Amino acid sequence: MNSAEDVGEKFAAEARAIHYGDSPERSIRGTAKTEEVIELIEEGVPIVPLGVKNDRKVN
Repeated sequence: MNSAEDVGEKFAAEARAIHYGDSPERSIRGTAKTEEVIELIEEGVPIVPLGVKNDRKVN
């Protein structure tokens, strides 16, 4: 049973808000760009990257 709230592309902002106490603590899931994931990790926000999506466009 997956009880994590899907916050979609707002993942980085919501994870940061939860970490800093600006949003209620809960399990969330969603998507984030590679740069956002790196920033979250550097800030000490506890996240678990589960997959990597290529952020670059390919012709």
